[in-house]
Amino acid sequence: MRTSNRIVIGSVALLWVTASAMGQFDATARAPQDVMLAFTVSGRIAVLRVPLGVVQLGQVLAELDDTEQRARVALRRLAADIDVALRLATQRLAQAEIEDRRTDRKGARSHEAMAA
Repeated sequence: MRTSNRIVIGSVALLWVTASAMGQFDATARAPQDVMLAFTVSGRIAVLRVPLGVVQLGQVLAELDDTEQRARVALRRLAADIDVALRLATQRLAQAEIEDRRTDRKGARSHEAMAA
């Protein structure tokens, strides 16, 4: 014999059907209203912050594990730092080469003046 029963607890409706006299139940929990969720980033849930009962507007439901994103940001910062350091070193090298040429010209002029 199968019977159906329905209980509403808070905002969650629970429907169960008895399967046998041994006390085994098949159950499904459903909210009275379905809501589609969309996210700007994907990832693994690190912390689930959904208490039993009613969910309030603006309530944080879950937090994502941001380990991978933090690592990406750190790598991008490191790459940017390396790029800046490389550009500075290139500029310093170019400046040193300009100074060497100036020094060589001054030395050549002095040598010519002494020879004359």
